[in-house]
Order: sequence, then C-alpha cells, then structure tokens
Amino acid sequence: MTSNDLSWSPTFPTVILLASEDQNLYTFDIRKLSVPTQIYKGHVSAVMSCDWSPTGTEFVSGGWDRTVRIWKEGHGTHPELYHTKRMQRRVLSTI
Repeated sequence: MTSNDLSWSPTFPTVILLASEDQNLYTFDIRKLSVPTQIYKGHVSAVMSCDWSPTGTEFVSGGWDRTVRIWKEGHGTHPELYHTKRMQRRVLSTI
C-alpha cells in the first residue's frame, strides 16, 4: 500500500489520516499502526491528498478521479462529492 499524503488530526494528536494509492483513506492511531481505526471508501482512483478541518470532525480528500470529497470523521462512506467541468485534470492538492 503506497500512501500519497498524511495529515495529523488537529483535535486528537495521536490520530493520522492517510491518502492511499488503493482508492481509500485510512485513519490510524499512532500507538497501534498495524490496524487502521477506520477505512473511508468512495474514490474510484488513487487518493492524492487529504487534510482535516480545524475542528477535526471532517476532512477533505482529492483524487486522481477528478473529485474533491468532504468526509465526516467516523463515517466511512457517502461523502459530499464535488466535481465540475473545470476539473479537467486530477486533484493533486486540497490545501
């Protein structure tokens, strides 16, 4: 599994978010990195970037599938999805 981006949670200092090449996002507790605490599925291509909201209750991801998705922390499916005609290429950064 190749990770493309990493973001630390602003409210829980032991939680990290990983954007992965396998179309998923993962949250991990750094005290136990062998098993993800949550898997977020929705992208149909590699996830290139991710970042938390300042409150730590939501995060955003951008992917090779030309979409930006807003996720609620703890809900692994059905994110808000944004895609327009102006997104002709992949989304490489959400910052």
